[in-house]
Amino acid sequence: MDTTAAFAARATAFDLDELVTALDDEGLAYLAVASARQLRRRLGRTNVGRSRSKDGGGRRGPLDRAGGQLAAEWAAPPEEAW
Repeated sequence: MDTTAAFAARATAFDLDELVTALDDEGLAYLAVASARQLRRRLGRTNVGRSRSKDGGGRRGPLDRAGGQLAAEWAAPPEEAW
């Protein structure tokens, strides 16, 4: 049986998408909040001492991109009625 760490180390984007799709509402809600908190922690840790330019220049890492994608997802109109 896989440990969580082993699964996380080898999981592809497809595997993670299947996992998220299979979660019930309670599981998805927990994962969403836990993921957002972890993203903020890691962004805070990786951006300490780094200033962000106003023009968005410089290289962005996967966590910076994810933060931007999350903001865009929440700003967009919902695809279907809630």
